[in-house]
Amino acid sequence: MRHNRSTLRRLVVALLWTFGAMVASLASAAEMGDVPWDEWDAQARAAREIVNIGEIRQERLEELRATFEMQRSEASRVSAAAADEISRIEGELQALGDPPAEGETEAPAAARIRSELNEALSSVRAVQGRADRAVTRARDLIADLAELGQQRFIQRLGELKPSPALPTRWVTAGAFLGQIFDSIRGEVREMADTSSMGNLLQSRLPLAALAIASALFVAFGVRTLLLRLLLKRADESSPRRNRLLIGVGATLTRILALLIAAILFFVGIDLLDVFGKVGEAFFTGFGLGLFLLVGAYSIAAALFSPMAAGLRASNVNDSDARMGFIATLVLGVVLHLTAVVDQVGEVLTIPDGASAVYTVVFIAIGACALWVLSNVMQFTTANDDPQEDGQIGVQVNTIIRRILKFVAIVSPILALIGYEFAARYLFFPTVISLGVIGVAHLVFVVIREGVEIYLADSGEGTSETTGQRLRLIPILIAFLLFCALVPLLALIWGATVTDLLVTYEAISEGFRIGDVALSPMDFVTFALVFVIGYTLTRMLQRVLRLSVLPKAGMNRGGADAIGAGVGYVGVFLSAIAAISAAGLDLSNLAIVAGALSVGIGFGLQNIVNNFVSGVILLVERPIRVGDWIEVGGFAGYVKKVNVRSTEIETFDRATYILPNSDLISGAVLNWTHADTTGRVIAPVGVAYGTDPRLVERVLLDIARDHPMVIASPAPVAYLMQFGSDSVDFELRVFLRDVNWMLSVRSDLNFKIAERFAEEGIEIPFAQRDLHIKNPEALADAFRGPRNSTVPDERTGPSAAADGNGP
Repeated sequence: MRHNRSTLRRLVVALLWTFGAMVASLASAAEMGDVPWDEWDAQARAAREIVNIGEIRQERLEELRATFEMQRSEASRVSAAAADEISRIEGELQALGDPPAEGETEAPAAARIRSELNEALSSVRAVQGRADRAVTRARDLIADLAELGQQRFIQRLGELKPSPALPTRWVTAGAFLGQIFDSIRGEVREMADTSSMGNLLQSRLPLAALAIASALFVAFGVRTLLLRLLLKRADESSPRRNRLLIGVGATLTRILALLIAAILFFVGIDLLDVFGKVGEAFFTGFGLGLFLLVGAYSIAAALFSPMAAGLRASNVNDSDARMGFIATLVLGVVLHLTAVVDQVGEVLTIPDGASAVYTVVFIAIGACALWVLSNVMQFTTANDDPQEDGQIGVQVNTIIRRILKFVAIVSPILALIGYEFAARYLFFPTVISLGVIGVAHLVFVVIREGVEIYLADSGEGTSETTGQRLRLIPILIAFLLFCALVPLLALIWGATVTDLLVTYEAISEGFRIGDVALSPMDFVTFALVFVIGYTLTRMLQRVLRLSVLPKAGMNRGGADAIGAGVGYVGVFLSAIAAISAAGLDLSNLAIVAGALSVGIGFGLQNIVNNFVSGVILLVERPIRVGDWIEVGGFAGYVKKVNVRSTEIETFDRATYILPNSDLISGAVLNWTHADTTGRVIAPVGVAYGTDPRLVERVLLDIARDHPMVIASPAPVAYLMQFGSDSVDFELRVFLRDVNWMLSVRSDLNFKIAERFAEEGIEIPFAQRDLHIKNPEALADAFRGPRNSTVPDERTGPSAAADGNGP
């Protein structure tokens, strides 16, 4: 009977699990879905054959890599969904309990559910196994295809073609240019000869002419007018805010005006519709190159600004600015012409000789421009700190200059020898990378200038700490720009999107330390949760110190102690929450903490001792912030009780940092521990023969008249002793605030001197009588004998003893 009740309870639990997991089951099934396993297998077999043969176009190779990257991602998702489903089914089986032992039976309903769950578990495990195999296969194929692509790339780098220095190559290059223009002319004539096209052309010609005219008007009219209006207000004597706004406005004007003009121009060309394949390729390359030229012009104008030095984003003189502007424009023209030739070459096959000639001409012109840029380029601004420039700006400039000079020398030589692909690969990515870095530099300069302008305008309203924090914004922007530049530069230098995805997946998977898996997202999650917790802790501390605790009547020392305790607890809880959110197992951290405790016990004893002492100081509060203490030969006010040490501000306004353990284990004199009441002693001596009761009465009158002296305990005047020179008294008074001890003692001494003079009481000073024996001998010694001689080294003291000395 007991066995049946247990079985029934298990059956109810299993039914509840089944009902509660229906939504998760449907979601997992939807995620696993209908996977095209057969199609994946066929694609993998075809790719394996291609890899074994090694003959494939570069475009097809990249398509295959992208295909298998998608397969790997999809298979990974299916595997993860299957793992979740397996975990759910195993939980349901665990809820059913252990299967009946041999010879035992269970309820039919429970047996049926167990059988269904086991069948589903086997099916899902099969799906997971197939997905895992697909992931492994896709990874292997991606790696093999990448290796094949690298081999082909290296082979192309080392491919040597006939040198373009041969005269016949130049003849071929000139003939190919004539072929391009002849083809475009023939296409236009052929399209215009048809009657229908002629009528259509006549109807579109006004719109096309309007679009092209508008493009020219925007490029040369509107842009020039707006720039002239902006540059009139740009002066080095203008406020930094105005110069920044004008510089940003001028850059946006150049970019937007030229882009709008380019779009209008190509709309007009498209309306004509009189070009064939060669014409379309020509204008496609012309448009791509025009965008590159617009970018080069905008970057050159912003970095060098030859017409307005106040808008210059680089620290160069006027002459270098003009040279840099012209060199950057030349590079833009080279990129523009190269784009046109490359696009036409996809339609008309460019002869090897012509391609080599174009390459060496374009690279030679661009190399001269790169050399000029390497001499005038400065990725620093005139407002930079010289020390900061020496540490960062000069180093960056030196590295970039050396790279540009190397490329300017090597790439034309490679092109002239016949290594056309190697020369193009070295030169053009360098130029485009330089432009991207220039854009990033402009963004950084604008943000940094904005922060500095804000701080300058805020003036005294911004504290030094706030200013330092705001100056961290450009550093954060620089880091984000660097993170954005890395994949972009990788694409420029030949990497593909698939390469970036593979790299991202590898980074996302992270690394393992034992059973703990760590990934960059874990670090980001940890940092984000900890920062949020830390910020909330600081906000709570601020509310407690400024609003809650003062209204509760707590003094500053108690409020600081509670605030520090809340800070310690908040930071600890933030760290625990961040560790849990990052998915780290706290049990594993407990083992690590146990190991660290051994090291702490041996190597960090003093730090732990000071930390525990700091906790004791905050709990027992033998000293508090604001107390006047004397310890270790120093006296001053407690400014802050930290985790490891306590800061004491001496009366010389110096900070004395004392380890907390010294405050706990050593003797400390705290003048203001319980209250601010304290005693002051003013000693004074009077001449013999003075009425002591008169002195007592005068001293007590002086004490009672001082506003800082309290009536209880009452001031007293003691006759301490009969000294050798005076009768010594001490005036002892209690002050309501011992922090005024020195001032009160000084006031009492001034008043004592004044009253004693009025009462005729003499304050004696020590006198000494000097009695000289044998004054005649002393006088003779000063005068000296008539025939005195000084003993020398040869005679020694014996000569003086014989009567020759004094």
